[in-house]
Amino acid sequence: MLDYAKQLDQLGEAYRLLDHAEIAEVTGSQAFSSAIFMPGTAIVQPAAYIRGLADALAGKVTLYEQSPAMSFEPKGNGWRVETPGGSVAAGRIVLANNGYAERFGFFRGRLMHVYTYASMTESFSPNRLGGLRDWAATPSSPWRAPAISGSPP
Repeated sequence: MLDYAKQLDQLGEAYRLLDHAEIAEVTGSQAFSSAIFMPGTAIVQPAAYIRGLADALAGKVTLYEQSPAMSFEPKGNGWRVETPGGSVAAGRIVLANNGYAERFGFFRGRLMHVYTYASMTESFSPNRLGGLRDWAATPSSPWRAPAISGSPP
């Protein structure tokens, strides 16, 4: 986590390291030993976000699903994207491949890799824990949290 904080310092991003007592106050859980709070960040469910974005853009863009981009190159004022089934011309393209853009030759030395791990579970009732309700946790490494007292493992 301290390495991540160092990267945030280099980027000039605001954050605050939390100690065990501060984490328990926010989360209502004693399970966490360290945390970093970054104001202005948000946790989203990726599939729901993409579906909502696609629905909001319906009629304004053409959505090609399950069509991997094999290559792309600048063409005139736009781009030509090659897929296994043909090609697509676009005025703009969005690379949605996170920190791996460097492997495609983009943004070398300008991206910060963030590894997140999560699982899909049933809805969680906020009443099961004390603490504040406007938080979400993203672990910085694969880890299994201890079971909350009285809950199944």
